[in-house]
Amino acid sequence: MTATRSDRLGHREAVVIDIDDTLLDIGDRRVALFRLHFPHAAASAEDFRFDIGLKGIGPRTTAPAQAFLADFSNPAVVGTMPIAEVPGASAAVAALQGAALDVILLTSRPDSLRICTLADLASVGIHWDGKRLIMCESASCIDPADESALEVFKVAQLRALKHDMDVIACVGNTASDVLAAFAAEIPAILLRTPTLPQPAVHLEQRPHVGFQECDTWSQVLVEIGTFRTGERQLGTLRDSFSAAYTTWLSNLNQLCAIDVTVASVLAALAGRGFLEVTLSLTSRLLALIPLALALLALVLAIRAFTSKYSSGSGANLPIATKFAQAVSILFDLGKPLAKARPGDAIHEYEALRKKSAAEQASAHRQFFYSRYRTNNPHALMNLRMFELRSLNYVRAYAEHLASRMLIWSATALVVWVIGTSFLDSSARSRVAPIAPAKSDTTPAVPAAPAAAQPGATLPIDTGAGARQPVKP
Repeated sequence: MTATRSDRLGHREAVVIDIDDTLLDIGDRRVALFRLHFPHAAASAEDFRFDIGLKGIGPRTTAPAQAFLADFSNPAVVGTMPIAEVPGASAAVAALQGAALDVILLTSRPDSLRICTLADLASVGIHWDGKRLIMCESASCIDPADESALEVFKVAQLRALKHDMDVIACVGNTASDVLAAFAAEIPAILLRTPTLPQPAVHLEQRPHVGFQECDTWSQVLVEIGTFRTGERQLGTLRDSFSAAYTTWLSNLNQLCAIDVTVASVLAALAGRGFLEVTLSLTSRLLALIPLALALLALVLAIRAFTSKYSSGSGANLPIATKFAQAVSILFDLGKPLAKARPGDAIHEYEALRKKSAAEQASAHRQFFYSRYRTNNPHALMNLRMFELRSLNYVRAYAEHLASRMLIWSATALVVWVIGTSFLDSSARSRVAPIAPAKSDTTPAVPAAPAAAQPGATLPIDTGAGARQPVKP
């Protein structure tokens, strides 16, 4: 037999059901008590059959009203009064139990009526000895007219059940039953019993995680099956979302690595332009714009995938290191534990190795509880899904900003290259070539050699670097 989702998670799927006027029709009991305490009332006792809020008894300060409420919580009185089954209730409970669902009965009756309540259920074929029955711990029942108090009581009980159960639906016949389920974020089913022919409120307009109105228990069973199937589908969808967020996280890290590469290239190009001494000072200073944008993108991208905690209360916080760790890692010194901080993953692993096998077998419970303060599987999976989502958004914001800075840097660099080429070429064309200056002095004409005197010797260049004197 294939295990259900709740079995795999160690959680049982459950349905919470109200008792009075949902499983048990107590209209006859209300009529009998009304006749007992209001024998001379103008209103017909039969009209009181559908007064589930007991508003017909009037102000609670009157003696008959107080006597009515006292007997309403008195097992010696109500135990002798008639009770009936809401049509199809016992068969529906048996069907739910046969479908491997835990059925939990929740009522605002006082605990003093427990034995009487079990007897009432048994009288209609619902044998509940030893099964889950949640009752009000006060000495008297909550006034049915006080819908706020009824809702507060049931909300607290439903929220407590959610810690241990996967509550598929909450079935009741009053607005307080439905609103309590809404507040506890549990799908609700309103059963329109004969005691509630027309609901007084439009419950479907309230925020909820699921709501259906049914006229019979057969319809209730169908809706519970729908909720159950839908809950499993939602669980599968949640798993797919978590897997998608994990993939997205990996993709964001790759995008950030690409951003770092592109930012480094742009920064190198812009920095080269700033250091180019052949350019004008204006052009060199303008190169600082793409350079600054590229460096800003580089910092943002690095910050996006800097090593951070990815679970627990420290999620998204950077993993801090000590100087001793840096030295140990840099030179590969010491044991692995020397590279750890107290309480981190390495330290926890080394500590777990020293514990007994029983402690090691249950270590995962302490691991999850220490980080998320719960061991509820559904809560843990939901927390993890939202945690992955938050990790993605932290990186996505940084990567988005880095990408935008890169676009601006690349655009500024292109504009700078075009502008510099135009400005510098224009500046060079406006500078005229400098002609050599003309001298006002007329170059001297070398004088003709004087006639040789008789007996004088003239030098003759022999071509060997020596000038030989000869006589004419």
